[in-house]
Amino acid sequence: MTGGAPRSFVFSADGRTMRLASGPGDPFAGPFAGRGPGAEATLRRLLHGDAVLAQRLVRWFNTSGVVAVAHSRTEVVAAVLGGLRRGRYCLISDPPERSSDRFSHDSNWFGPQFVGPAVPVAEIEDELSVIITRCDPRLLDGPLTFEYLLRLRGRPARLEIRSERFPGGLLYARDLSPEEASDGAHGGEWDGVVATPGPLQGERARPSHGPATVHIIHDFVHRDVAAFTIAGPPLSIVVPDLIRFDRDSALAVPGPWTTEGAHPLAALVQALVGLVHRPDHQLLIAGHGDASGNAGHNQSLSARRCDALRALIEGDADAWIEHARAQGSLRDVLAYTEYLGARRAWSCARGLDVDSIGVQADTQTRESVGAFQGDYNSRFQAELAVDGICGGQTLGAMFEVLHDELERWLAKFGCKLGELPRERIAYRGYGETLAGRHASLDVRQAHRRGPGADRVVDLILIPDSEQGVAPISPETLYDDPSLRWATLGVPEEPDEWGTGPFTVVTDLTPDEPVDSEIYKLFATDDPSFNVAFVVPEEASEDAGELVLRYQALPTHLRYTLVVISENGTHSTIFKDVPYGRLHEPPESH
Repeated sequence: MTGGAPRSFVFSADGRTMRLASGPGDPFAGPFAGRGPGAEATLRRLLHGDAVLAQRLVRWFNTSGVVAVAHSRTEVVAAVLGGLRRGRYCLISDPPERSSDRFSHDSNWFGPQFVGPAVPVAEIEDELSVIITRCDPRLLDGPLTFEYLLRLRGRPARLEIRSERFPGGLLYARDLSPEEASDGAHGGEWDGVVATPGPLQGERARPSHGPATVHIIHDFVHRDVAAFTIAGPPLSIVVPDLIRFDRDSALAVPGPWTTEGAHPLAALVQALVGLVHRPDHQLLIAGHGDASGNAGHNQSLSARRCDALRALIEGDADAWIEHARAQGSLRDVLAYTEYLGARRAWSCARGLDVDSIGVQADTQTRESVGAFQGDYNSRFQAELAVDGICGGQTLGAMFEVLHDELERWLAKFGCKLGELPRERIAYRGYGETLAGRHASLDVRQAHRRGPGADRVVDLILIPDSEQGVAPISPETLYDDPSLRWATLGVPEEPDEWGTGPFTVVTDLTPDEPVDSEIYKLFATDDPSFNVAFVVPEEASEDAGELVLRYQALPTHLRYTLVVISENGTHSTIFKDVPYGRLHEPPESH
C-alpha cells in the first residue's frame, strides 16, 4: 500500500453506507467517489491482511438490507469486489483535512453533509447508529410524520428534507435539539413548508417537488434516509364502474351491463355538477377498452365512447346517431326501452331478456320499438312512424329522450345544460393501454368488478396544477403515486322520475246507488306497498264518472288490482302488470 496522509473510506451500496477504515493514502489524488477496477483495487488493499475489517464488512453487508439473505465471508467479499468492478457499488474517500465541524460542499456524491466532532473511526463504527424506522409515504394536507432511532452518545444530528426536483435540492434543514438527538426512539415531523431562503420560502411544498427524502444525519457515515411523495389536491372520480358499456358498444345506456342497472346519466350528472361548482378544475372523460381484440379497434371504440357522451352533452344529434350506427346495437336500444318502461312509466317495456337478444329483430323486439315510437310521439309531440323499425329516425328519437333526461336532471341541481363550461371538459380515449390499470385505483377496490370491467368511461375532476394547467396523461392519472383520489357519490334519480300517477276509472256514476266496494292496489314484488280505496265514499268525480287517483306509484314495481265486495267476493281487474303498462286497456295486459 502506498504511503501518504491517512484517509477515511466509505463503502456505499444501494443507498447504504459503511466507514471501512482510516489508513495510509492511496494513489487517488484528493477526495474521490470511486467505482470500477480502481475502487476494487483500493478495497482489496484495505482488506488485505485485516480479518477484523473483513468480518465487519461481512456483518454490515448481511444486516444493512443490501442483500436479502446472509452470506459467508468469502461470498460477501467476492460480491463486494464484483459490485465495485461492475460499478454497482462505490468506494468514497475523504482526505484528513476535511472540516469536521461544518457543512461541506466539496463532494457531490452525498451533497451537503453534516460532519460531527472528530471521533475515532472504530468507536463510531461499533457504537453509533442512525435509523429512520417509519415515514409517512405521502405528504398530504397536514405535516409529514416520521420516527427514528438514535445511538449517538450525545453527539449532534441534523434533519434535512431534500428533493432533486427542488431548486438547490434542500427544502428544509435544522439541527436537532439535544433532546431530539438523545439516544433512543423519537418521533418527528415536518410541516411541509419550504424553509430554504428563496422565492418559494414560506410556501408549502408542491407535488412537482416530489419525490422527496427525509434525512437524519450525524456525519457522512452515520445517517439514514426515507423517501416520500408530495400529494396535490385529490382527483375526484365519480363512483367507479357506473358508466359501463355493452361489448363493442359506444352507447351509454342503462342495461344489464351497468352496475346494478344504474343509469349512466347519474354519474355524468354528478361529474358535470361537480365541474360547475369547481371553477379551478377540469373534467376528464376517459374511455377504456378491453385488452382483448385488435388494438386499433379498441382505441377507436374507447374514443367513440367519449365522443358519444360529448355529443349528448353538446346536443349534437347527428354525431350521436353516427356513433350509434357505427358502434351501437339493437341490444342498446331495447335495453333503454325496457328501462323507460320500468323506471319512466313508458309503455314500451316487454320484459325482454336483453342479454339473449341477437342482432336480428323479431316480432317481440319490433313490438317494443313500436311502443317506444308511439310513446315518443305522445310525449314529444312528434310524428315518428310507428313501424317497429330501428332506423335513423328512431335513433334520433332515442337521442332526444336521453338529452331531455340529462337536461331535466341537471336542472334539479340548479345547472343548465347550455351553460356548462365546455372548454373545461377534455375527452380522451385510451383504448386498451390502460386495461386493468384503471381498476387498480384504491377507490375502485370496494366496487364490483367482473366481466366488462374495462368497458367503461371514467369521469375524473382534476384540479389545476400550480402552473395553471392540469396535466392529462395515462401516467398522471393512473400511475403517479403522488396522486390522491376521492370518490364522488351519485345522486338518486329525481323522485318524479321514480314515481308516477295512475288513475282507475270505475264503471260507476256519482248518482248510482251501489254497495261499498274496496279497490285494493298492491305491488306483487313489494308486499309493503298496499293502497286501498272504498268506493264510492273515497272516489273522485271526473267527467261524470267515479275515479281513483294514485299520485305517486313507484315506477319500478308491478301491480295487481283487486275489487272486494261487501260479501267478500274478490274480482281481479289486472294482475302483475308493470307500471309502464298500467295505462293500457286491461285486456291488453
